[in-house]
Amino acid sequence: MPVCQGCNASYDESFAFCPYCGSAKPETPKIKLEVDLPRKQTPEDCPKCDNDLHTQIVSSIYASGTTTGIGYTEGSGTSNYYQTYDGKRIGTSRSSSSSSSFSVNQSQLAKNFIPPNKPIKSESGCAVILGIITFVASGLLTGWIIFDLMYLQGFLSTTAIVFSFIGLFILIYGASIYSIMALTKGENAKKDEEFENKMVIYEKAMFVWEHLYYCHKHDIVFLEGQKDYFPVKQTLEACYILGNELNIIDLSDSK
Repeated sequence: MPVCQGCNASYDESFAFCPYCGSAKPETPKIKLEVDLPRKQTPEDCPKCDNDLHTQIVSSIYASGTTTGIGYTEGSGTSNYYQTYDGKRIGTSRSSSSSSSFSVNQSQLAKNFIPPNKPIKSESGCAVILGIITFVASGLLTGWIIFDLMYLQGFLSTTAIVFSFIGLFILIYGASIYSIMALTKGENAKKDEEFENKMVIYEKAMFVWEHLYYCHKHDIVFLEGQKDYFPVKQTLEACYILGNELNIIDLSDSK
């Protein structure tokens, strides 16, 4: 029961004022507690904000800010032809047309977050070029030999000339094919090695892109859990720079 501060009388809790002297019921003392709990750091924290209130993963911004559309239109028409002197119809032509379109629309922010381009493996083109050059050279060399046999050594028979032509052609063309195969094999091996190196660089850059965060407050991008950051305009460059610093043996196991 409350005790009146004016007359020290006790009265029922339901009264707002003391029924004896009219003093207001004393207020229940309030205790104010302030608890300061330290915030646990997260990998998504912005290096400049030191929290994740304004951060968002880059891949999500790119996906939500990119839309694609496909359009298809078709039409047809009919035209009549008339004679100029009497206006009589002399013919009819019919036409039809169709067109398709593909469009990509992106927000200004999403344009800064285009993922790294996957390298394309190029096939060796030396075999075709060398094949044409070798075939022409073989024909010219064989023709010169035949010319030499026919005009400078006339004692040879026609049959000998023909067999010489066939033998030399097979020999030269066979040697040319072998050379082409050897050169092509070496060139393909070099291209395969270059492609594998490009794929390693791409996979590391793509790994960074998939774990990159953007701070809406400071307009910067950063790799989760790291303190280094880059301006949003250098997002793609940051993927390769940070990817080059990664020491990841199997990226598929790290995702």
